[in-house]
Amino acid sequence: MLKIAHRGASGYEPENTLRAFKKALSLQADMVECDVWLSKDSKVIVIHDENTERTAHHQGKITEMTLPQIKKLNVGKKESPPTLGEVLKLVKGFCKIIIEIKDQRAVPQTLALLESHKMSAETILSSENLDILAEIYHTQPRLQTSLIFSSYFHLNMLNRLIVSRAKKVHATAVCLEKSLVNKSSVTNFHRYGLEVFAWTANTPEDIALMKESKVDGIISDFPDRINLRNASGY
Repeated sequence: MLKIAHRGASGYEPENTLRAFKKALSLQADMVECDVWLSKDSKVIVIHDENTERTAHHQGKITEMTLPQIKKLNVGKKESPPTLGEVLKLVKGFCKIIIEIKDQRAVPQTLALLESHKMSAETILSSENLDILAEIYHTQPRLQTSLIFSSYFHLNMLNRLIVSRAKKVHATAVCLEKSLVNKSSVTNFHRYGLEVFAWTANTPEDIALMKESKVDGIISDFPDRINLRNASGY
């Protein structure tokens, strides 16, 4: 079962920063997860929201800013949003990475960065956008991809739709909000050859449930908690 650091070890350091990814490596995460947008000057930026108000207390959009402007932002502890290239350079050789592509315009540049850093085999590209995953498959059909489903999907609906949607875009995995995970659904997805990653499990109870459900990976803000045997270790 993979121990996956959500936006880096974001329970300890500002999310999606080099500090968070370094912390994840120090905690021996098997994978890190991050989110990307494309800047105004076509740089792939690692940040969760397009709007910078929540993360940087700044009124603006990443897609309307240049890299020099983005590097002036403070998203916590004087950290600015890193580029995807910076993150790949940091984690290469130490762990794998899940990249959630939130901006379809970032697909070509993201694929190019994976190739230049020789990280394609160590990467899973994820999105809830079918068009993004379809574009990835048609461009690089050997890449691993994951289709994201959130809690606004009813579990029964999810079980009916997930296989057909995943097959449509040739996804190799599904990334499910924790409330959508149970033994039955995981068994079903495994039957169709789909890996299952669950997010975001932080409490002892949630982590235990994900383990009992036999998911392939747990995405957590506190990746070190995943290996603990019981709540007393927290």
